[in-house]
Amino acid sequence: QLFTLDDSGKVGIGTTSPDVELEVEGTIKASTHGDGLVIGSPTTPKHKLGVYGANDLLFKAPNNTVTMAITEGAKIGIGTTSPAGILHAYSTSAPVIESPSNAAIIIRRNDNVGYSSLLKYHSGNSEKFVAGLSDSGDFTDSTGEEYIIGTTRTNPLVVLKNDGKLGIGTTSPHAT
Repeated sequence: QLFTLDDSGKVGIGTTSPDVELEVEGTIKASTHGDGLVIGSPTTPKHKLGVYGANDLLFKAPNNTVTMAITEGAKIGIGTTSPAGILHAYSTSAPVIESPSNAAIIIRRNDNVGYSSLLKYHSGNSEKFVAGLSDSGDFTDSTGEEYIIGTTRTNPLVVLKNDGKLGIGTTSPHAT
């Protein structure tokens, strides 16, 4: 039996006992025309979800532009089909993080002082400033627990040591 409609109104395709309102078992082929899974009502434009190109999962808007991509290499692109990192957002507007209580962005390095945890500011492809926790090998006297601001992580302009000492123009501050 290919199609089931049970007494409670649940529909099963490829199953005779659907657990939810619509359950599809087996291989799903939404279209033979490369449109992927088309989502929308008959009177509204359709959004599309499908595997295109190099096995990437793409979400397309009604005008057929790609709004989000999940690549075969496990990278997510929002506004780009070629994400450069695990998450890459390309837009003329800034991301918004909103919370009913305390909002935060967490950058975690798993307490290994041998690695930095930085925000990097670029102009085009050129790195202009960095800010964050240093790497223990970044500069003289670095323990990997300093907060730094600079043009590079190895040449910080401001150093805040974990003991409260602040250095401006020096990586070895002597006073708080």
